[in-house]
Amino acid sequence: MVDPAQKSRIATLDSLRGLAILLVLLAHYLAPRLDYSGPGYLVSTFGGGGVLLFFILSGYLITKTRQNLDAGTFLARRLWKLFPAYLGACFLAIFLIYLTGKSLPSLRELACNFTMTQDVFGQPMFSTVFWTLLIEIKFYFLMALFGTLIPMIPSSVVVLFFFSCNALLYFTYGRGSNLLGFFPVFFIGVAMYRLESKGWKIKESWDLIAVTFLTSTGILLFQIENHISNAIFCILWAAIGILVMKLKWQSVLLNKLGKISYSLYLYHTILGYFLFNWIRLYFHVNSWVALVLAIPIVLLASNLSFCIVESPCVSLGRHMEGSWKARKNKQCIIS
Repeated sequence: MVDPAQKSRIATLDSLRGLAILLVLLAHYLAPRLDYSGPGYLVSTFGGGGVLLFFILSGYLITKTRQNLDAGTFLARRLWKLFPAYLGACFLAIFLIYLTGKSLPSLRELACNFTMTQDVFGQPMFSTVFWTLLIEIKFYFLMALFGTLIPMIPSSVVVLFFFSCNALLYFTYGRGSNLLGFFPVFFIGVAMYRLESKGWKIKESWDLIAVTFLTSTGILLFQIENHISNAIFCILWAAIGILVMKLKWQSVLLNKLGKISYSLYLYHTILGYFLFNWIRLYFHVNSWVALVLAIPIVLLASNLSFCIVESPCVSLGRHMEGSWKARKNKQCIIS
C-alpha cells in the first residue's frame, strides 16, 4: 500500500509532467498559427521548456528508483515503460505513411527506429519528437551502469565533466554535442532528489545551484537553437521544482494530463499533424477549426495508449520480473 506522503509526491510529479506536456502542445499546436515575429516565437520556445522539465523530472525519479534496484531490474523496468507505447507510435507512423501514399521506410530505417538507434546510424526519425527519447534512453543506460556511484559524487562534479567534454568538442570542431548539452539537465533532477533526501536544507543547496549554473551556461555557450530561452528555463525549473516539491503542489487537470503525458507526447505529432491536414482538406475548414476538432481525438488516442499499452505492459514487466526472481530463488534453494 502506498503511504500518503509518497502518493502526494507521485501526484505532484504527475502535475509537473502535465505542465511539461502542456508546454510542448502549445509550442507545436499554437505557435505555428501565430505571428512568428511576435507571440508565435515566444510560444515556440515553450516546447524546449517542456522537454527540459521532462528531463529534470526523469533525473529526479530515476535517481530515486535506481537506489533500490539492481542494474538489470532497473533497466528492464525502464524499457518496459519506454518501448511498448513507442513501438505503437512507430507502427502508427508507418500506417499513416502508407495511407498518404508516401514512400515506405527502408529496412534500415525501420530497424533503427524500432531500436532507437537513429542517431547512431544516421537514419531519419518517424517523428520530430523522437530525438528526446534517444537522449532519455542513453541516460537510462548511464544510470544502469553508474547509478549506485553517481549519488555518492556531487552532481556538479558530473556536470562539470560533461561541460568540459562539450567545451572541448565545441572549440575543436566548432559545435557542441546535443547529448553532452542535455545530459546535465537530468542532473538538475538528480541534485534536487539529493537535496530533498537531506530535508531541503539551504546549506545543502550548493550542489543544485552549481549544477543549474553549469547546465544553463553550457546551453548558452554550446547550443545553437533557443539557447537563451532554454538556459532561462533551466534556472526557472530548478527554482520552481524546489517550491513545488516542498509544497507538494498538484493540479487535477495537469495530473490527468501527466498520467498520459508519455503517450500524448508520442502521438501529438504523428497523429495530430495528420489529423490537422486531413480535417482541413476534407472538410474545407481553416487550421483553427481543424485544431479544435483534432485535439479531442489525439487526447482519446493517448488515453487509450496509456490504458491498453503503457499500463498493462508495465504490469506485465513487473509480473515477469517476479516470476524470474521466484525461479532464480528456487534454483538457489535446490543447489
